[in-house]
Amino acid sequence: MHQSNESIDRIDSKHLLDASSPICDSAQMISQPYHLYIERTEPTLNMARYYQISIEPTLFGGVSLSRSWGRIGCHGQRIVHLFDDERPAVTLFLELAAKKRKRGYRPRATPNVRLQPPKEAASVARPI
Repeated sequence: MHQSNESIDRIDSKHLLDASSPICDSAQMISQPYHLYIERTEPTLNMARYYQISIEPTLFGGVSLSRSWGRIGCHGQRIVHLFDDERPAVTLFLELAAKKRKRGYRPRATPNVRLQPPKEAASVARPI
């Protein structure tokens, strides 16, 4: 079948698939990774809290700063801030990290863990 030029020139929709998209595919990547996990533990106050901040690119060319906090071992709460570019996200990241440091949050201390080989089973294999 042969289509005439008339049918090709006719547009039957307000939305063109070949039209330029407002979303830019060449969005700049984040210049460096921003991830922070800090904790505040005070056994005398029964306090064991964590705070986590990270900056990630979004699918639409922007940047998101996500932060989560709560009691260690629990899900806690989470909030995500959206930005058009990286600079204001980094500014907020640094402000939040400074505030938490003033309140006593520190990177998690790695305990000296000595791995021990698994204990041999003392039971004797019994026939079934």
